[in-house]
Amino acid sequence: MSLCMQLSSVFLLNTKGVLSESLFSALSLVCNMAEHFEGQEASKPALLWVLRDFLLELVDDGKRLTPDEYLESTLHKKPPDGVDPQRSQAAREVRETLLRFFPQRQCATLCQPAIDEQQLRELPEVPFERLRLEFRNAFQELQAKLLSLTDTPKTIGGQALCAAQWIEMLRRLVQSLNDGHAMRVGDAWAQVQHTNCGDLVAELRERAASELQKVRQGSPFPISGGRPLPISDTALAASLKECRRAVREEFRSRAVGDESMKASYWKELKAALQDDEQTLRQHNVEMAEAHLRQAGAEWSAWLSQEEEAAPGDPKSEALLHALGLDLPAQPVASAAWEALSSARMARLKWDGTREAAKAQLKLVTEELERKAVLAAAASKQAEGEQLEKSREVGQLHGQVEALQQQAREFIERERALKEQVLLAEEELRREQHARSEADRLSEQRIHELQSQIAELRSEALQLQECYKEKRQETAASPRDTRPKCTCSVM
Repeated sequence: MSLCMQLSSVFLLNTKGVLSESLFSALSLVCNMAEHFEGQEASKPALLWVLRDFLLELVDDGKRLTPDEYLESTLHKKPPDGVDPQRSQAAREVRETLLRFFPQRQCATLCQPAIDEQQLRELPEVPFERLRLEFRNAFQELQAKLLSLTDTPKTIGGQALCAAQWIEMLRRLVQSLNDGHAMRVGDAWAQVQHTNCGDLVAELRERAASELQKVRQGSPFPISGGRPLPISDTALAASLKECRRAVREEFRSRAVGDESMKASYWKELKAALQDDEQTLRQHNVEMAEAHLRQAGAEWSAWLSQEEEAAPGDPKSEALLHALGLDLPAQPVASAAWEALSSARMARLKWDGTREAAKAQLKLVTEELERKAVLAAAASKQAEGEQLEKSREVGQLHGQVEALQQQAREFIERERALKEQVLLAEEELRREQHARSEADRLSEQRIHELQSQIAELRSEALQLQECYKEKRQETAASPRDTRPKCTCSVM
């Protein structure tokens, strides 16, 4: 019970009947034991004394008393005169102990829940609605008092305990009691604080590391308006500060212990966060360097290309766009320095190319001047030759005209001959046509004559047959001399 008093914010004492010296003495003994715990950091519990089966009428000098007034009057009541002084002193000490240990005290009285003996024997099975009205009203008042007392949680060293801390305190005190050690509330509370702060530091560090890992993988910062990497040093510092502020606020709201202990664990957590933040800063720089390195490579390729550069070439604008982004200062400065170096080398290369072109142009100019002098001399020589050639050309022109006249005459004669040849060919074709027509007519006449000859031969054969028949008939009848053949000879 002493341990219960040390860890309770409300001590609910349930006794039967009225308040008595024996109850005060027993409770005082427990309070004395609780006060001898090493360390008095725990807050004193509130006392709610429940008197069940209470039959006494609360009246003092004709004035009705409340249960709280009944408790206070009994605790402050002085022993009557004529009583043993030692017993009176002991009674006063008991009351002083209770008044000191329970600075907040309340009392509740409950009459018998039922009058019927059968209901009293079966009280656990009797519904609450069937109990006495006086009992139910008093019980509801008891509930209201108990709930009002629980608004103030248990505190140790001025620090309110949550459920997990209360359980840890109870576990450590019971362990000390089982091990035979003195129950030191201060030591147990210190261990609870260390455990709470250590677990909280591990939890917050793991959560912060997980969130920063998501940022490294491309997610935006888990804050309002958070952006993904890469970002500038200022934006990164502001984002990390905001994340660190959120972690610190949660640490302050959940950490248990005095300020020095909280500061020590926060320092440990802050150091761990700074290590993770430094890793993230380096990753941010590496991402920016990779982005700018690609843009710088396109810039160098654009500067070194041989063909004519287009005004809207994306390669020429990639680095300018990258430098205009909100990136860390060191990679931007390095990229700008490399871009200027590339531009300087391109300018030196261009200057060398220009000087080589000038030298080549000079050589070509000198060669052209030399050829121009030679061409002028050759031109003068060619003028004389041109005159001679002009005379020769005139002579040749006359010869050409004579030849052309002869050619025209030859062409005219050739044309006349061609006309004669055409006429002769036409005449020849006519003769050939007439000959072919005559041949056709001759063949046709021959065919007709051959047909007539064939017919004549056929008739001759018929005549011969008739003649043979006639001779045979004549030979058979010599008397008849008239011809009987009716064939006509053509």
